[in-house]
Amino acid sequence: MMSVAAGNDEEAIRVATPYFDEVYFRRPSVEAFIADMRDPETGRAALKEWVEYQRANSVNYVDTAFAGAFYLIFGHVDLYIEAIDAYGSSRTYWSDVEVLETYGIYLPVTGYRKTQHFLDRAAASTLMDLWEHRGPPDYCSKDSGEWVCE
Repeated sequence: MMSVAAGNDEEAIRVATPYFDEVYFRRPSVEAFIADMRDPETGRAALKEWVEYQRANSVNYVDTAFAGAFYLIFGHVDLYIEAIDAYGSSRTYWSDVEVLETYGIYLPVTGYRKTQHFLDRAAASTLMDLWEHRGPPDYCSKDSGEWVCE
């Protein structure tokens, strides 16, 4: 996922090919999946269709959330944020949305941690309270009195 998010499709294809599941990805190869999702004309719509299909046909919440992470790795932060917001407000990080949000935190190349959306959710879930008490994560600071994350 990191390789796709960083635009290193050749690396992603090399790494993912042994694990590729044609049934899950609904494409004959990793190359075809990435090419379809990257197509400048149809990629966004193809990605939305694929995510919606996965959500409708997944048997557990992890697979459902995992599919939404593909919005982020293919550079559609707006669709990723919509997917997160579809879970409702965040008062805790112990919910199904945690699986989806984790990708935004652990894939820094996507830039999600820099968004106001991330900071708002961290504040609403009291995550920032934890940072105040135990110290910030390596990717955030409060040097200017406001939280900023990289």
